[in-house]
Amino acid sequence: MKILLMSGRVRRPGQAGSILVISIIFCALICSILVAYLSMVKTQHKFTYRAQTWNTVIPLCEAGVEEAMAHLNHFNTMSNFAINGWVLNNGFYRKERSLSGGTIRMLIDQGSPPVITVTGYLRAPVQSNLLVRAVRVKTKINLRFPYAMLSKGAVTLSSAGAYVDSFDSSDPAYSTDGHYDPTKRAADATIATTAKTAGVVDLGNNDLYGKIGTGPGGTVNIGNGTVGDVAWVTDPANDGEVQPGHITDDVNLYIPDVVMPSPFSPFMPIGGVVGTTVYTYVLGDGDWILPTISGNSVKILVTGKARLYVGGPTTIGNAGSITVNTNASLEFFANGNIDIKGVVNNPGLAQNLSFLGMANCLLVGITAGADFACSVYAPRADVTVTGNSAGAGAIVGKTIKLTGGMSWHYDKALEGDPREGRFVAASWTEL
Repeated sequence: MKILLMSGRVRRPGQAGSILVISIIFCALICSILVAYLSMVKTQHKFTYRAQTWNTVIPLCEAGVEEAMAHLNHFNTMSNFAINGWVLNNGFYRKERSLSGGTIRMLIDQGSPPVITVTGYLRAPVQSNLLVRAVRVKTKINLRFPYAMLSKGAVTLSSAGAYVDSFDSSDPAYSTDGHYDPTKRAADATIATTAKTAGVVDLGNNDLYGKIGTGPGGTVNIGNGTVGDVAWVTDPANDGEVQPGHITDDVNLYIPDVVMPSPFSPFMPIGGVVGTTVYTYVLGDGDWILPTISGNSVKILVTGKARLYVGGPTTIGNAGSITVNTNASLEFFANGNIDIKGVVNNPGLAQNLSFLGMANCLLVGITAGADFACSVYAPRADVTVTGNSAGAGAIVGKTIKLTGGMSWHYDKALEGDPREGRFVAASWTEL
């Protein structure tokens, strides 16, 4: 009997088996590729997470640096860093802190200025080991007004019976409520000039609790004045004498000009009535601008963190004043001459009022019948301070003159920028 096949072919058993094997192999390949892809994604995710964790260790170190810097600049660490949880061990001040799931270990060495080393530890993802990164920050002493008076030329003290000494508004051991206290005076006031001529510093009959420095070859004229530490100056036997080692001629400094801050986005200030006082200008937080200031009774009140630019001359008469409220400050950028005869920041702290003389500020005159507090940085100006009271702060000028019985109290807190600390970061290195 014949069987006729109308269409198709007879599939042998071997062919069906081959198709099954091919299908299994193909599925196995797909599974292998899928497993490899998932493994790659897993590894990539692990690496990404590890990289994120690795990067997160640096903010931990930064937090440790911030804490160490705050500790260095705390007013209670003037002579001892082993407080507030810090321990002196094997030559380093040490502290450890847990933060954001990690650990920070901080070291401060005993150098001057000190070096900070911070190590951050954070657990690696899906592992038991720790990711470790360390940074080292070298600090420097924050110097803005390192001297009571710094001049490019002559320094003349013609006041009768006056003196120059120092205090520190940031240290209660050398001030009372931040103000000068004669019972806590120190001898850290240095009068310095980069000039090299004979008699470039004339002390007259004034006492200096501190030192004098001139440029190479410069000399000092001394009448009955005395130069030295507190014990030396207060001893009448030393009148007209200089304590050994308290005059040098090795001052070699670059005194830069004033540069306007950037950004600086000023508005025109307006006046106002505060209490019963009518103020010509009231300066709150922000930047301000005026073409000139002129008047016998100009009164300026500073209520916030203010910066003022005056393009021309500033003249404030005997009935005028500049008042800086507590926790407020004024940076006074003057591109013209300054002549102030009124009340200047009394009572107040020098760190809260700064006169900054720019290129066209060639004369700065402050005539005060009462105590005042400010800093003057006018490297192109002849600076004259006159009065029968006392000023607190620091002065930088082309020349400097004190007359009329005016004494000067150098505020050592101005040695560095008072809005920073005694130490600032000089370099940052990852170890």
